[in-house]
Amino acid sequence: MSEPPDEQKRRQDYDDLNNEAAGRDVGRIKRFRPDQSPEFLDKKKRENEERISQLMQMMRDPVYAAAYQGAWDSYHRAQEVLDQALLDNAEEIERLESLIAEYEENTLRMADGTLAFLAADGSLRSAEGRLLRGEPVWTCPGFVPPH
Repeated sequence: MSEPPDEQKRRQDYDDLNNEAAGRDVGRIKRFRPDQSPEFLDKKKRENEERISQLMQMMRDPVYAAAYQGAWDSYHRAQEVLDQALLDNAEEIERLESLIAEYEENTLRMADGTLAFLAADGSLRSAEGRLLRGEPVWTCPGFVPPH
C-alpha cells in the first residue's frame, strides 16, 4: 500500500531540506536555502562586481585614495598592536602557570592531600583560604619551615 501524495511530498520536502542543509545537491533548485540558489548567487556576484568597479572609480581620486590607504594603514597598525598584546598575554599566562606549578610543588601537603599555605599571621590555610590550623605553625611541635 502506497502513501498518500501529501505524505510523499512532505517526506520528499523533509529529505530535500536535510540534504540542502548538509550541503548535498538534490538535483533540483534549492527551495529551502535561498541564499544558495543560482539566482541569488548570480545577484551577489553582480553586486560584488559593481562594488569593486565603484571602488576602482573612487580610487582614481587622489584624496580618496590617500584616505583609503590611511584607513588601511591604521587598521594594520591596530592589528599589529593587538597581535603583540595577545602574544604578551599568552607569555604571561605561561609564566603564571609555571609559577603556580612551582608554588604547588613547594607547598605543604596535609595527610588528606589538601594543599596548605602559611598565611602572614602564621596560620595554616588551604588553597581556598579555609583555616586549617589557627595558632602559628612555628609554635607547633615538629614544625620545620620549608626550604
